[in-house]
Amino acid sequence: MCPGSSAEGFGGSVLSKYMDELGGLPAGARVAIALSGGADSAALLAATVEWSQRFASVALRALHIHHGFSGSDALAAAAAQVALVCHVPMDLIRVQLSDAPGLSVEAEARRVRYEALGRALVAGEVLLMAHHQEDQAETLLLQLLRGAGVTGLAAMPAVAALGAGQLWRPLLAVPAQLLKAYASTQRLPYRLDPMNEDPRFDRSYLRQSVWPRLIARWPQAARTLSRSAGHAAAAQRLLDEASVTRCGEAERAGVLAISALQALSSEARRELIRYWLRVKGLGVPPTASLLAMERCVLAARVDGTPWVRWPGVEVRRYAGGLYASAPLPELPWVHGVALTAGRVDLGGLGALEITLRTPAMGPLTLRRRQGGERLCRVHGGPTRPLKDWLREAGIPPWTRTRAVLCYHEEQLLGVITPAAVWWAASAAAVLEETGLRIVWLNPPSVLFGVSSIETAIAFR
Repeated sequence: MCPGSSAEGFGGSVLSKYMDELGGLPAGARVAIALSGGADSAALLAATVEWSQRFASVALRALHIHHGFSGSDALAAAAAQVALVCHVPMDLIRVQLSDAPGLSVEAEARRVRYEALGRALVAGEVLLMAHHQEDQAETLLLQLLRGAGVTGLAAMPAVAALGAGQLWRPLLAVPAQLLKAYASTQRLPYRLDPMNEDPRFDRSYLRQSVWPRLIARWPQAARTLSRSAGHAAAAQRLLDEASVTRCGEAERAGVLAISALQALSSEARRELIRYWLRVKGLGVPPTASLLAMERCVLAARVDGTPWVRWPGVEVRRYAGGLYASAPLPELPWVHGVALTAGRVDLGGLGALEITLRTPAMGPLTLRRRQGGERLCRVHGGPTRPLKDWLREAGIPPWTRTRAVLCYHEEQLLGVITPAAVWWAASAAAVLEETGLRIVWLNPPSVLFGVSSIETAIAFR
């Protein structure tokens, strides 16, 4: 137990309510605390330790995200000290923020933080975060200022899927002052986050310059704004119920049928697209991107392959379907790699598993497509441009550009995609004798086309 642990310091009834929130956790459950090093998460950790000791022992650990900002080292040290005095192990996770122009530092830090926390969770683990009543109210205000729809106005959900586990925010009804009082009563060695004090960031500016004036005039602002977020969340659940049915009718293997979308009203279509993207764990589109999707993607000609993107998301049209994914990386090599038995890492595209029973006919290399490649797939058949083979097989354009090519010296021997592997007719017999087999493992689902999904599953 943390030093001086006591329900009174947390504000007895508040601690009791928090413990009720955790009542759904069975004894022995795996629980992680997102520990920033600040007062709120320190209080959450201490209270969870007490709950675990009094009600249902759980496997508890802390996770700290090191963003690499000025002051991050001091926050990491404070988080480690809090974890130490509470006798809870802590994992420190370093992240790298993108420095692409135009990105919001706040938004990018939040994105990489949640991605890292999601990757850190094991199957069934519950991550607890210390967002409180004022955080919820601030989120609602920021979403209003951004012109958000119902989803944004619902602010932060109390429970959501994250990685292989779940994210819980059990303190959304708890005022911030009670958390800070509890952390101080427990003598927890927390530290202020410099980013939370920097008025350059929207939330910090709102907290320092706007919020004091709001609560001076409306002392119950945090509670009432949080209640409004709850109303928006209830409205969103009703919208989601309708979207579940529509999505079931319009979606096949993760792809939305363009014809089904075009049959809906504009409002229903946009809501369905938002729901579909949320279920995929992708960011909801800004209004401008959603309008561009309707104008340029849904209204394109039947054989068109337009696409639209916003931070963290790409949406494409192909063969009558709408596809969505996180941005796809290119193949990691430029000039090729030697083909040997084992695994070849493709970065965010998965990996190749290569089996080779006997030595090949000579050095083989794996290369990226450069354009202009030609292939004869059948003895006596035509030698045709590779782009034509790929197009006629129904392989989506974004998969075609990421096909892996196998060469012997300058001769194209094979083409590897997640959906199929083709060998040149001239090399098939020799390669069969060597026992060469290549399987593409764990590719992003968007690398499969509608016509290729069954083939790909059977092949793997």
